[in-house]
Amino acid sequence: MEGTLLGQFMSEHERAVGLHLLFLSQVLRVEPESALNGPHAAENFDRATFGIGQVISHEPAVASQMPCALTLVESLRGAVRYGWDVHHGVAKFAANSLVILATCAEAKGSVRLASLEALYD
Repeated sequence: MEGTLLGQFMSEHERAVGLHLLFLSQVLRVEPESALNGPHAAENFDRATFGIGQVISHEPAVASQMPCALTLVESLRGAVRYGWDVHHGVAKFAANSLVILATCAEAKGSVRLASLEALYD
């Protein structure tokens, strides 16, 4: 199998990685008024964005094939929209991850399109 160690790990452990990413995505799929007011909410939002963004940035093609790919795109859409309330770097990192996914020629077409649409939202 070709690819990076991360890509190989993601392929070999798709279910576990997918469940972890879905858990992280739930942190980003919340109402910002209530979610970003807790004592650790902003830090959790930042870390979840970073975790999902790192996976997508380093393995966009593999990430796009995962069953949770569209959920991850929607979560990053929320991070772009509400990340500014946490720190400008959060929103910029989420947007960068979506750009990488949208421009990856090997990524699944529907996920690329959803990433592009998320950037225009």
